[in-house]
Amino acid sequence: MAKGKGKSRSSSEPDPVGAFPSSSAYVSGVAAQTNAASAWFTLLDSTNARAVAATTSLLFALLLRWTLSLWGHSGQDSPPLFGDFEAQRHWLEITTHVDIRMWYRYDLQYWGLDYPPLTAYHSWLLGWIAHKINPDWVALDTSRGNEADDLKMFMRYTAIMTDLVINMSAILAFAKPAINLEFQNTLIFVALIQPGLILIDHGHFQYNSAMLGFTLWFLVCMARGQYALGSVFFCLALGFKQMALYYSLPIFFYLLGVCGGLARRDSISTGIMELLKIGATVVITFGILFAPFLTRTDDLLQVIHRIFPVGRGLYEDKVANFWCAISVLVKVKTLFPTKTLVRISIAATLLAVLPTSIDLFLSQLKPQKLKPANPSRKLLLTLITGSLAFFLFSFQVHEKSILIPIMPATLLLLESDGVAWEGAWFITTAVFSMYPLLRRDGLSIPAVVLVGLFNVVYGGAVVFGRKARAGMLVRVVVGASYAFFATMVFCEEFVDAVPIPRYPDLYAVVNSFVSFGVFSLLYLRYSYVQLFEAEAILPGAAKKKRQ
Repeated sequence: MAKGKGKSRSSSEPDPVGAFPSSSAYVSGVAAQTNAASAWFTLLDSTNARAVAATTSLLFALLLRWTLSLWGHSGQDSPPLFGDFEAQRHWLEITTHVDIRMWYRYDLQYWGLDYPPLTAYHSWLLGWIAHKINPDWVALDTSRGNEADDLKMFMRYTAIMTDLVINMSAILAFAKPAINLEFQNTLIFVALIQPGLILIDHGHFQYNSAMLGFTLWFLVCMARGQYALGSVFFCLALGFKQMALYYSLPIFFYLLGVCGGLARRDSISTGIMELLKIGATVVITFGILFAPFLTRTDDLLQVIHRIFPVGRGLYEDKVANFWCAISVLVKVKTLFPTKTLVRISIAATLLAVLPTSIDLFLSQLKPQKLKPANPSRKLLLTLITGSLAFFLFSFQVHEKSILIPIMPATLLLLESDGVAWEGAWFITTAVFSMYPLLRRDGLSIPAVVLVGLFNVVYGGAVVFGRKARAGMLVRVVVGASYAFFATMVFCEEFVDAVPIPRYPDLYAVVNSFVSFGVFSLLYLRYSYVQLFEAEAILPGAAKKKRQ
């Protein structure tokens, strides 16, 4: 069991999120699988080279990111608006030269700032550095569309450093409490080579690693019982990208359950004090983040308006969610006004999120004799189902938002007694769902290579391996979906990019429809595992079943 430096836990308190299986459970589970990652770390262990394993994984992950940075990026050579690379660069330009009150007002038609204040502060810091190195990179207005090689190298390095400092460090901290060193090293390696985040942040170009990394630090704090500090980190995730709201309901119910559990096990005053401490922490953190915009109401309202652009519509592009999928048959955008669609999407999202979130809340209230042996996995499962529900049903969803649910799914990849094959299928399908976007960016080859690498070193073994937990039906369905993905990619690249001129977006529509189907099945599967198969994700569960 992980022991943190924060508040001590009583023996009756549920295990936190960082609890890992015992060595014996691990040997009967992950180590028993035949996969390249665990085999490599077993070799390092046998040659007394275990100390360099995490360093080797980190260096390899950095090499992958650096190599990918040599490929194309979003909007390359595509005036007048270019793409996300130019948007990120432009925000460096705005925050460096424009008064802070104008950050969310300046020339909104050309990549106006539409992320929360922490993204703006991050852009200001990077813009200040860029201005010191070469003022032409961020010159106000005149630097638009700048794609000089030295500028691109600078931007790529900022993405790598942001990933390293916030996200990769959190992965190392999350894995550190593992009792079994091979388990720890395999988890680190698999999490660091997860292809979705690498392709979007270091190929397409964004800084999603900051939001996901802050959320990971929240999980690390939960493992240590540092609930207030963890709340700070989740506020930072929300303050960096509003899409972290996908995690908000599970986290709210978890912390509320923690406080309720303290009230039941210790005293009501203890639970209330913890709740007040968390609440005060959240208010203070958001107060600091939004402080420059709190002096005038119209400034604050402008920030909120930019962060939540309802006017953009129900979804963008061909995203693999419910609303886009049913639009093939029913044009919901034309049937209902925007305000009605907002209400419908909120209701559908809540209906999909609440069952597992309430189950998570109740699990934290149970006394020791009734508590689940491992609610840490229940929290991760709820983060998956909650964020996936947001992706499937919420308003204004981007295809890149699938990175949010696959983060906790990646952390459960080594749960060979529970949800390993689900995570491997999820990650592979997530990258396929983003393939139209990646193809436009000239990243088809890196996408295929990184997904192939992930499945060769780990993902394939947990689905198709001799000792994988997946049944024959699962193997057939997953194998058929992989064959379909490969066929789609091959046809689009080598046969005909537009097979039917009347339907120029045919591939993208089929992609979104099929990916939506897989995501829906995985939502149901993860929900079922959490609600009805709690023992399936307990350490050593598979071993008990064989007895």
